[in-house]
Amino acid sequence: MTDITIHDIDLESGKYLFKFCCFNTNSLQILINNTLYFSSPQTLNDPLDSRFKVEINNPKNFSEETRKMIRESWFYNDEISYKLKDANLLLADIDHQKSFFSFLIGYLQDVYSGICCFSQKIEDNLLWAHYADEARGLCFVFDKEKLFNSIAKNINRKLYLLRKDSIDYRGVGSANITLLENGEIEYTTKHLFSKTNHWSHEKEYRVICEIKEGNKFFPLAPVEFNRFKIFDEECLKYVVLGERMRREHAEMVMNICKSRSVEIEVLQHTFNL
Repeated sequence: MTDITIHDIDLESGKYLFKFCCFNTNSLQILINNTLYFSSPQTLNDPLDSRFKVEINNPKNFSEETRKMIRESWFYNDEISYKLKDANLLLADIDHQKSFFSFLIGYLQDVYSGICCFSQKIEDNLLWAHYADEARGLCFVFDKEKLFNSIAKNINRKLYLLRKDSIDYRGVGSANITLLENGEIEYTTKHLFSKTNHWSHEKEYRVICEIKEGNKFFPLAPVEFNRFKIFDEECLKYVVLGERMRREHAEMVMNICKSRSVEIEVLQHTFNL
């Protein structure tokens, strides 16, 4: 096992993403199965994460054709039906439209999109404390470009869209909705890369997987969003063990790393004093 400081220059080069984890079945799954879990936005630890303000372009285009498009979509259910039933208010009042689309887009993003979060820095005591069980856990070091390209290669690209970006810490973003005359609906999801400034110390970077927009409002058979995404072994460059990790846990991680077809170098973390 190597001291992390030996690789400081490489780790600070900007080409890596850092995923802090507790030592548990979830982190072992990353190491053994080469899979990353893409969380529903509603399960993230920031209560304002993925919240959004609704902005509607062409609200006068909300029509019976719009309602028909939604009713014929594969995600249509009883709750959406209840929200959609008061046609007169939706056709005439933009506030009711905003309320409806706030619910609808929130539902779609929570059920049919997934977020995988990383940091762009490793030397941060708060990240080790908050996300790696007070440094009893570990941190996975991924090659940024290799990881994105690998996940993109392994997903069903006819169904899923993959996006990546750093977090914008200027506050809650907007979902911009465009209502077309033929009843079709378009909307943006850039707000999934927005957070308030309270979290800026994390220097977060996200990979987001979602159902392609063209598949959302279309009468297809129901789809289940698969939250586990596969990556190729060479994407994982290092595994960093927390300073306070139990000895038996550290030994297990090192043994797994040695057994992989692409061996991973294991580094030892120490706190900045």
